[in-house]
Amino acid sequence: MKQLTKVLFAFILLLSLSSCGVSSGTPSKAYIPTSYSVYKGGYWGEWHSLVYRYIGDHVLDVYVRHGEREEEITIYRKGNHPSDYIHKIVINKLTGKDAGDGWKEYKATVTQTTNYLSIGDLLPGNEYYNRSFQVKVDSKFVKSMERGGLYGTINVFTGNGEGFAYCFTP
Repeated sequence: MKQLTKVLFAFILLLSLSSCGVSSGTPSKAYIPTSYSVYKGGYWGEWHSLVYRYIGDHVLDVYVRHGEREEEITIYRKGNHPSDYIHKIVINKLTGKDAGDGWKEYKATVTQTTNYLSIGDLLPGNEYYNRSFQVKVDSKFVKSMERGGLYGTINVFTGNGEGFAYCFTP
């Protein structure tokens, strides 16, 4: 009987140690941005692929931190470290309001750290650091945020009729 108690205790201890550190704020991987578009002069441009057509590989990667009040989305070049990001978008979940046609509007802080993008003209010549912007996300994006994932479209409006959008799909 003592042997069974020791084995049971060891199993419970091992199980509890293996779940240490898991919380709602734990960083997680999400669907990658597969395309982007640029908003200029009040018009959206065409969507540009971020996936190499012939080899099925992607250009950018994403790192997401899900929180109760904020959703932090870090977009960086594949092969680089997430701290060497292109865009970091921190959505304030408490500011969400209906924007109509299945879209929801939030306040967000957007940080852009580089002008170098070999993927096109995504905000060329501009550097934004911790500026507050309006973002709109589609219903797929809202549902995925609620479930701890990342899927759908996010539009970031930077003012003066300019902005950019990413589409996150498998």
